[in-house]
Amino acid sequence: MIGAIMKTVDHIAIRVKNIDKCRQWWEENCGAECVYSTNSYHRMQLSNTTIALIDETTYEHDHVGILVNYRKNLPKNGVIIKHRDETVGSYIRDPEGNVVEFIYYSPKAKKKIGLSANENAHISTWRKTSQTVRNWGLHFMEIFLRL
Repeated sequence: MIGAIMKTVDHIAIRVKNIDKCRQWWEENCGAECVYSTNSYHRMQLSNTTIALIDETTYEHDHVGILVNYRKNLPKNGVIIKHRDETVGSYIRDPEGNVVEFIYYSPKAKKKIGLSANENAHISTWRKTSQTVRNWGLHFMEIFLRL
């Protein structure tokens, strides 16, 4: 059982024909930054999530990646795959047949993509955004208290 705790979307994986052309499109049109890359995979960071561009000849399915904090939390009924970047995924299907990957970042994986050992991928994505929101919140609270 996966559990009732609200999960975090780690990435959305999109199968593409021309991975380099798509990378350029995401950079130019969405301001995405490629933070990890192989011949068949580009990890494109946006302000609130990651788009994984995956070569359609290498990968079978588009999917949504859901973060788990411990390898033991990967669904046991899924297909377990250790990826090139040292992440480990458990792939299952929802009731409509959509593929969902539950993904765990090993310490090696975190090092490869530039995260500290105690940091998760989604945390780095939100670090700047959440600090900005906190700053705005404090500013608005100061204004409110003056009224």
